[in-house]
Amino acid sequence: TDADLSGTLDVTGAVTAGGLTVNGSSADLAVLNYTDDGAGQGPNLFLRRTSASPADNDVLGSVIYQGKDSGGNTTSMAEIKAIATDVTDGSEIASLNLRTRNGSSGQLDRLKIDGNGDISFYEDTGTTPKLFWDASAESLLADRASSGYMFETSGGIRAGIRSDDQNNLTLRAGTDAIKMHVGADGNVGIGLSSNIDRKLHVE
Repeated sequence: TDADLSGTLDVTGAVTAGGLTVNGSSADLAVLNYTDDGAGQGPNLFLRRTSASPADNDVLGSVIYQGKDSGGNTTSMAEIKAIATDVTDGSEIASLNLRTRNGSSGQLDRLKIDGNGDISFYEDTGTTPKLFWDASAESLLADRASSGYMFETSGGIRAGIRSDDQNNLTLRAGTDAIKMHVGADGNVGIGLSSNIDRKLHVE
């Protein structure tokens, strides 16, 4: 049955409940505090899916952060979600997703950690990973038509290395100006970015 309790409730043993709601006011924030003063690893919080027919890509559980907007509407702002990507006995694999809200677009994927250690960073729409850490190859990959590693100061001065979809590589400095160009054909240009018709062309 439902029960409203004030003060402190001490329980020795296990508590089984169909649901638990912890409320608090602005002056006395709600706190769910679980402590363990033993010599073990400390307290654990289990979010357990107990379906009798588990399937790949089942959502195991989510931690959802909610708040009210200026119109008084309760809105989900961010989420940490665990997914069982493979439920094969003895070969279980899971992923952990971090999602944040972006206006009317709702919550979007921002970061995904796979069971094998791969990490995907998503672009602004939350649909395609554009920066990817390949754990097995120990490589960081950027996936864009024109991608690379760029550095920018508050004044807008940029430098970095960039590639394009023709497999050319450029070294840039200053106001993002190309200082060196390495073509897919093996030709290298220093001080220019086009019409490089020899192995080494210095302008």
